[in-house]
Amino acid sequence: MYKLPKRDDNIYKEIEKFQDYELTECIAYEMAIRTPLVKEYLELKKSIKNKILELYKLEEKILNECWLHHKDIYLEHNKKYNIANEMPAHTNNKTVLASITDSDGNEILVIDNNELSRQSYKTTSRPLLSIPKEHKNNISVQINFNLPKKEIMAYIEKMKDFNDNKFSIGMSRKTIINDDVMKYDNVTYKSKGKSATVQERWAESFYIYDCYKILKLSNKSDEIIYAEIDLELIKYHNLNDKKDYYSVDTYKKSIMKDMKHFIDELGYKKLLIGHDSLG
Repeated sequence: MYKLPKRDDNIYKEIEKFQDYELTECIAYEMAIRTPLVKEYLELKKSIKNKILELYKLEEKILNECWLHHKDIYLEHNKKYNIANEMPAHTNNKTVLASITDSDGNEILVIDNNELSRQSYKTTSRPLLSIPKEHKNNISVQINFNLPKKEIMAYIEKMKDFNDNKFSIGMSRKTIINDDVMKYDNVTYKSKGKSATVQERWAESFYIYDCYKILKLSNKSDEIIYAEIDLELIKYHNLNDKKDYYSVDTYKKSIMKDMKHFIDELGYKKLLIGHDSLG
């Protein structure tokens, strides 16, 4: 007997709270921990007959193919990540000048490296994936923070545009995270006079994907599965007068098609490198 998650479970509510600056990295992590390789690894870990060598091989495979360190699979919720990973291992000649935490718990450390410059380190709500060196596109930019915010933002946008044009690999670079998977509309939000945030729509997509994978174990047809998920969403949004929350076509041809690509086919890696050169 299967038990479906609830749309208001903490995991989906946390996704809704991802900040804009960390959104892509956190969404990619949520996809990585749902991949078939990770599921296989977790099942093997639970088995009393698990073999150390097999686990080690799977850990290596997950790192190489999913870009996920096996220790990061076990998420500690409500914890901020990545400060410790990015700060220098040796703090000689380095001093923390400031630690700034906003109302949402997001932290920025300002480090003095004794070279007449400072460096900031952000925290994120999920661990960062291990992007291979050949796919990284990190650059150091010196910014005078005494300038007006408008000028600083304009400079960053200029650098981003230059980078996309100069270092494009001949692929179509587009904002996949905001456009591709979010292209479907939902009449419910329109009827309320507002649109769902990108975070809310991602949370809904993860919920639908998780439910689909559980219900598929019962060998039900996709149409029956989508109908069950639809009823759960109608109850969650308190819309009992609605016949359909999403149409079958929207579930099949938009939401699940995209989520299967991003998760089962490891398409989330394209979100992190900004193009589809991975094939």
